[in-house]
Amino acid sequence: MFADDSTIYCKERNVNTSKTIMQNAINEISKWEKSTGFKFGPAKSKSILFSYKTNITPPHIYMNNILIPPTNDLKMLGLNLKNQLNWSKHIKFLKTKTKSRLNVIRAISNRTWGANSIIIMRTYKNLVLSVIDYGSIIYGAAPEAILKSLDPIHNQGIRLSIGAFKTSPIPSILCEANTPPLEIRRNMLTYKFALKRLADKNNVISPYLFNTSPPSLHLKKINQYLHELKNGWTQQIHHCLNCSPLRPTYSPLGK
Repeated sequence: MFADDSTIYCKERNVNTSKTIMQNAINEISKWEKSTGFKFGPAKSKSILFSYKTNITPPHIYMNNILIPPTNDLKMLGLNLKNQLNWSKHIKFLKTKTKSRLNVIRAISNRTWGANSIIIMRTYKNLVLSVIDYGSIIYGAAPEAILKSLDPIHNQGIRLSIGAFKTSPIPSILCEANTPPLEIRRNMLTYKFALKRLADKNNVISPYLFNTSPPSLHLKKINQYLHELKNGWTQQIHHCLNCSPLRPTYSPLGK
């Protein structure tokens, strides 16, 4: 539950089983609604079936004999979710939003009257990079080809911030700006999120970080990174910032 929005989900291999569980849960909520005076809006709600299969018909879920409209995509806490979880719609949304914000960076990066590179870099991180970072530990499970479509926006923002030429190599401008590529940045944020959750054994996510059967899509990469830590190897992000961002090095954990 977030503010006045609520989400109910069920994970099952069989669609009919998940439909039965969801319908029973909705029925219990309807009973609680009548006893407390709380009001839900079935017409304003949406139901979505996440599956890699394309030939599955979404089940019909009812609340107070009113059909909750099924959909193939919805927006939840700023993330655009598709029923096949390929994140193509969300990446497209990020590209549109960040491209418009790059115009602000272009405006203040004028060579004759613009701000200095430090101010421009801070503006880029606050206006553009923050949008890309939000939810990256979740949409980072998208196919690599889709994720790479965000790289030109990041590279262009860095290029404008430091005043580099269009012909400057990408590794050079990233080193000059002391900023890693988006892939390494996503990995770094994922490590930080996972380790913070592991430190709190009471967190609901903690039991699933190392043990997901079958692996959940949004935890797939976190699980992979944590197994690297468990085996005694970690990526040295700080070393990548001081050297080439495209040539990460590895060393035993704790050494």
